[in-house]
Amino acid sequence: MSGLPELLRRLFRYYGFEGGPAAEGSPLLLRKGGLQVELIPVEGATELDESGLAGLLARGSRADRRIVASLGRFSAGARELAERRKVQLWDRSRLEEEAGRMLLAEVDTREAPDADESLLEPFLSGKTLGEGAPETEASGAAAAKGGSETGDAVCEALPGLELFDGEAAVPPAVTQERARELAAERLEGAFRFDLRTVPHYCFAFVCRVDTRHGRSETKRGLLLVNGLSGAVSAWEPAALVRPDGAAVRVEPALDRAQAEERAGAWVVSANTRVVHRRHDRGGVTVYEKTTLRPSPGALRLGYRGLIFLPVWGIEGGNGAVVLDALEGGIVKEELFAPVARSGADGAAETPGRSE
Repeated sequence: MSGLPELLRRLFRYYGFEGGPAAEGSPLLLRKGGLQVELIPVEGATELDESGLAGLLARGSRADRRIVASLGRFSAGARELAERRKVQLWDRSRLEEEAGRMLLAEVDTREAPDADESLLEPFLSGKTLGEGAPETEASGAAAAKGGSETGDAVCEALPGLELFDGEAAVPPAVTQERARELAAERLEGAFRFDLRTVPHYCFAFVCRVDTRHGRSETKRGLLLVNGLSGAVSAWEPAALVRPDGAAVRVEPALDRAQAEERAGAWVVSANTRVVHRRHDRGGVTVYEKTTLRPSPGALRLGYRGLIFLPVWGIEGGNGAVVLDALEGGIVKEELFAPVARSGADGAAETPGRSE
């Protein structure tokens, strides 16, 4: 691995991520605790347009954050698509900024202010509190909402969410005909389409995170825990409707307690960082590596209900795929033969299995 992929791997390794490409030429899948990031490097310095970006994002991903990095530029259409799909775009100037920060850290190992907070922003919303900042409300009022009155406890109110008797659904954005078109590259002769809704436990969280000497930051937001796989992701509320029975409802395999445990572990992992500090002590320079993670009293979780997200289950002559009915990416596939191609296209690779 060389060039841009190697630079990205080194950069994220500096921030504590591990991993690499699943196969030669495939995106980099990097992990830091329970946080997973997919990096898609684009070699060359040409401008990437909307259709080119759509092709890179065609295959679904369960990563918490997807980043497309290029030494070139991104068209206005590509940037609009990335905003809709919640994908980060790193152009040459962003790469220069991050690579420069990494190189400077090798010279001066003192902690750079909020260095790795900038890496994945916007990731989780937060506000910075200065040293000795007052509580937002009296601790008693906060405790009435489920908070703790201990010194390091978080007292901010948890984000709210309007549901229907503890449940809500997000309506599909991909029609059956569009689903047929999107699945055509992987599936031959689609003949059955089932619209299903997958259960996700929704939790609100507030987490106090130490950043530097005397400073802290409060992260607030909503999480979804997939009731089947247990995968956790940050979530920005979409238009919600009352479940109407039009789709096949899938029941969760995890219970609420299991989902809450995974949500808490995800928040702690996402807000754990390794910092490097330099201290001068009596003419001796001491370099210290410290892991900062939220304390047990710094995290609050609040259960909000079940959110059902739509997927298309599609069967065809060579297998079946599950397609995200919101963004159109393939979530899972079970194929036993490639799509038949004529001429040069007949040499297409045999598809693998995606979880």
